[in-house]
Amino acid sequence: MRLRRKEVVQITTGSSCLDEILGGGIETKSITEAFGEFRCGKTQLCHTLCVTAQLPREMGGGNGKVAYIDTEGTLYVEAPGSAAAAAARDALDGLLTQARKQPARANRCDR
Repeated sequence: MRLRRKEVVQITTGSSCLDEILGGGIETKSITEAFGEFRCGKTQLCHTLCVTAQLPREMGGGNGKVAYIDTEGTLYVEAPGSAAAAAARDALDGLLTQARKQPARANRCDR
């Protein structure tokens, strides 16, 4: 168990204040639930984490890959004003490869 704990990385949220509240950021190898009222920033946080999770560890990232399952159609990677597109252009400067930023769509099935 201790060996697995050593593999845990703290990923920055992009906000030093929020990272401090969370004890250093969002932990890998765990499930983190974000909840709140409409338009409080949950989706923005998720989009930001999609980018920061791919950053090198020395930049506060996890040096990993992301699978974003979009159940509400909110991720527009190519939209000019989207956070994901802006972060990819400004902060990553080519670190995101086409394979790493392929969003997936999940269709709801109420049975």
